[in-house]
Amino acid sequence: MFAHLRFTHPVIHTASPKSNLAIIEGGVGQDPTIERNAGVQEAIKPYPNIKIVATQSVDWTRKGGCKVMEGYIQKYPTGFLQGVFCASDEMMMGALEALQAAHLTDLNGWFFSGDGQLEGLQMVLQGVAIADTQNSPFHGGPALQAAIAITQGMKLNGASIMRDNQTLTNITSE
Repeated sequence: MFAHLRFTHPVIHTASPKSNLAIIEGGVGQDPTIERNAGVQEAIKPYPNIKIVATQSVDWTRKGGCKVMEGYIQKYPTGFLQGVFCASDEMMMGALEALQAAHLTDLNGWFFSGDGQLEGLQMVLQGVAIADTQNSPFHGGPALQAAIAITQGMKLNGASIMRDNQTLTNITSE
């Protein structure tokens, strides 16, 4: 679908990279939105020259991602944005559709997303997105443990089960 899009991913060779980052986030006030944005803020904290220049909330949908990216395309000149973080793969796919509809073939930067959906991972392998994450390892185990406990008669009180985050990597020859 996006085979014609080829993004140049700048290699960062400096201890203090400079870039303008736009965010397409999920629903306002929702825990995943808050937590993913906190993760982005934490990741860029050591790099004071990486600036978040725009943040727009939508409804986690492809259509929402498309609409926000259309706005960014109109607002910013080519080359102004060096990165776009989409809080979900669906929103990233919508943002890519907006670029395609605008007949843009280069964003001069990186798309990165969360969810680890098949389409999002395919965008990484095709070189359209630089990274994607999958959250299920963080909650899959505790969810399964809770389900097993419930089938064995245990009553849960609705409290949250906190798990330490784990980093999983998959490096391919591509």
